[in-house]
Amino acid sequence: MKKLIGLLMMFWPLLIRAQGENNIWAFSEVGGAGIKVINFNSSPPGISTSFITSSNYLDVYSSVVCYPSGQLRFYVRLTEYAPWGPPQMNIFKADGTPIPNSNLYCGIMNEGAHPVVIPHPGNPDQYYIFYAYSRGILYSLLDMSINGGNGGIVAGQKDVVLAPYGTVISQKMVPVIGCDGVWLVIRSRIMNGYYSYHITRNGIDMSGVESHAGLFSHYDDMGFIKASPDGRLLALSSYYGLELYTFEKCSGRLKSFGIIDSTHNALPYTQSFYNNERFTGVGFSPDNSKLYATYNGNHPYQTGYTSDSGKLYQYDVSILNLSSISASKAMVLTNIHSIIGDINSCLAHTSNPLGEIKTGPDGKLYIDNGSTTCRTPGNVPPGFNPGPGFHCLHFPNLSGPACGPELNVLDASFPNYYGGDFYKGGEGGASYLQQEIVIGPPVPDTVAGTTRNIFFCFMDTGKVCANEDGACFTWDDNTGDRCRKVTKDGKYYVRYFKGCSVTTDTFYVSMVEAPVLISSKACPGMFTGTLIATVPTEANLSFKFTWLSEDGSILRQQENKTSDTITGLNTGKYSVTISGNGCDTTLVATVENYPAADISVLPPNATINYGDSITLHASGGLLYVWSPSGSLDTTTSPNPVARPLQPTEYMVIGFNEYGCRDTGYVRIDVDYNMNEMIPNAFSPNGDGLNDIFRIEGIKYQRINQFSIFNRYGQPVFSSTDPGAGWNGMQNGIPCDAGTYFYSITLSYPNGKTKTYKGDLLLIR
Repeated sequence: MKKLIGLLMMFWPLLIRAQGENNIWAFSEVGGAGIKVINFNSSPPGISTSFITSSNYLDVYSSVVCYPSGQLRFYVRLTEYAPWGPPQMNIFKADGTPIPNSNLYCGIMNEGAHPVVIPHPGNPDQYYIFYAYSRGILYSLLDMSINGGNGGIVAGQKDVVLAPYGTVISQKMVPVIGCDGVWLVIRSRIMNGYYSYHITRNGIDMSGVESHAGLFSHYDDMGFIKASPDGRLLALSSYYGLELYTFEKCSGRLKSFGIIDSTHNALPYTQSFYNNERFTGVGFSPDNSKLYATYNGNHPYQTGYTSDSGKLYQYDVSILNLSSISASKAMVLTNIHSIIGDINSCLAHTSNPLGEIKTGPDGKLYIDNGSTTCRTPGNVPPGFNPGPGFHCLHFPNLSGPACGPELNVLDASFPNYYGGDFYKGGEGGASYLQQEIVIGPPVPDTVAGTTRNIFFCFMDTGKVCANEDGACFTWDDNTGDRCRKVTKDGKYYVRYFKGCSVTTDTFYVSMVEAPVLISSKACPGMFTGTLIATVPTEANLSFKFTWLSEDGSILRQQENKTSDTITGLNTGKYSVTISGNGCDTTLVATVENYPAADISVLPPNATINYGDSITLHASGGLLYVWSPSGSLDTTTSPNPVARPLQPTEYMVIGFNEYGCRDTGYVRIDVDYNMNEMIPNAFSPNGDGLNDIFRIEGIKYQRINQFSIFNRYGQPVFSSTDPGAGWNGMQNGIPCDAGTYFYSITLSYPNGKTKTYKGDLLLIR
């Protein structure tokens, strides 16, 4: 621990850069004792072994946390007793003193139990420490301000289960900067996707977010997951290939972008550990434009296996187009061999894989060289890896060879300390580089949104949409899609993130619902059809209605109304064009037939004697109207009594239950023949028999002349009264018996006249 204190005292004068939480990196070696660090507080950065602990320990996974100035604040260290004893995870202050009660649960090393430290976004003295246990994720909350400044675990916040046991691949865990706070993203072991946990100023959201976004149907424990510095992209390396995801920083959701490269291994990971390829390390350039991945393979060699020389590939992800990214693939570095021991000497050569990738605070990219050697430092000839170390890309933002690859910029082998290595065969190098310390951003800015007036023409349902560049939408009804359905006038608003700024857009919606066209049926030929077009709006709007017949003829035009009615239509198709206020639509309707009325009349014709009556019978309707009415006892009955005094044609209009009408006719002729009888003798003797001479059978005739003359031509009686007759007297004096003469003229209802002349015998 004294060496650690000395190291810190040496570096403190240099720890003056802001945002220096990542200025000291912890790494270790396969089977190596102790923790080494890369310190970026010096220029160029240097490697120190001052973190080495007792040789009885194997120190593998560790994380060093600095102040923003770069000064060491504390470190988390996983140690394992040799040989393969129970693992321990503890937290130490900068001076090497264990923090009280900081012995944390941890899993075995091959579970990838490296701790991830995320500073609490709401408290500069608190840190969330995440670590694996039994294929789950636990966390503890460290507070460096308690216990008199000696630090400690917050009560009730130690070894808290975050991801249940057996659910995650802990090696594939990465902190990602969010819009508000930091996300911890972990590859699921039980579903083809990821879990994201949000750490904000208010603490940690234990519920998590699931993203069913896995690109390969199989997944494995090999490889890593890394986030671009801006948190916009995530890349995952594995036995199967290289996957790229977009990351929604406001929601923590991963969205599958594509498989940008594949190993094309023939067998599943569980069936073929050797004789295959794999992507191991993965990382992004500081400007987020380039993705780097180390590619390794191992193949049978005599009784064991050997690794091919690892390769470092570059992909341009500045434009998110899958074919363009794949086409941009460029190999920028190939690993060199190292010298290893054989049975008799330290002369054998072996190719080395490449391992983990990490971007330094100096803007350079560091790649572990996957190397080991049996030579002591200084005794490795040129052209070979010196043992554990790091290659470097000096300009990782640039394309191809311009990225400035350089081999073994950092030599991790030291005098009097060698034998450790980064070599894990085809799995790639294993430097156990710690995860990035990701600092939560400031509180998201609030940016003024837009206000839009939206007018929906002739629609029952409309759709308002927020900016397509936004994310994490929340509407006033708590729905979360980018677009929202609206069905009525009103004010609507949506809150969303654009980039990492919070924006609220407001929509003032005016809806003119789809016009309604109502049609009535019509009786054939009666022109009783009606069409009503209505624009259902309460707004003070006016429209123009243009009515057209089926042949396109304009029937009517009406303006400045929200409703219009056209009547007097026969059956058939019609259309109306409604326009105005930027809206225009045409509706079509059909005026259909009602069932036609069918009126029958009995008798169809008849002849009656003048003055007689006849009953007419109509059927087939519900209501009737007869005409002419003068000779009928009623005009609305289906069975009126007709008493025409002259030939008459009666018409009946019958209506069915739909108001449709039909017309029936009946003709009644009149027989004007009348049987008058004129006696030829009478005996006015007072016996009551034939005492009066009169015209018999007078009923409807009119007597124009009724005169009786004696044999001298002298009139003895004259009358036009149809009821009158001659009683055989003249001026009160009985006339003599004998022969007399009559002259009678009758007129008839049809206007004709008839004259009777003859003689009669008066008998006494």
